[in-house]
Amino acid sequence: MDKERAYELGNLAADFYLHHPDFGEPVANRVNTAFSFHARDSLPDDAVAAVVEHPERLPLILAATGSRLYLLDVAGGADQEDGEIETRCRCFLLDPATVWLAQKARYWRAEGGGHPRRHTWTLGVADLEVAIHGQVAADGREDDHERLARRVAQGLGWQVPE
Repeated sequence: MDKERAYELGNLAADFYLHHPDFGEPVANRVNTAFSFHARDSLPDDAVAAVVEHPERLPLILAATGSRLYLLDVAGGADQEDGEIETRCRCFLLDPATVWLAQKARYWRAEGGGHPRRHTWTLGVADLEVAIHGQVAADGREDDHERLARRVAQGLGWQVPE
């Protein structure tokens, strides 16, 4: 993954730690560095990626290509002020037998016309179930979370309209 996008994802992940009651700025800075470097070194350049909240309220970087899903998270504890941060990247084939995806949608009418919407995509893979909260603006622009969920859906064979 290119350096700028990896750094952006690292910053977003670190923001979770910065505002988490059990952590603070020193841990957030170390998480930022660890996630930025690991994302840069392990995620493909063409991957669509976003930071989502892990069910344990910690960050998780999800990335998807046409046929693969990547999960990047903190593997060990991040509660030590001076210790190393160990991250792990797992890769899964987007196979409907082992990965599933569900979607809920909320629509409304925008003031100048159009129908913006929010989607909650629930992704299940391995021992993890995570919600991806995406949004589509009235003009059809999708946020990073929506692009990620749609890439996963397409990889699973879900014929999601453009």
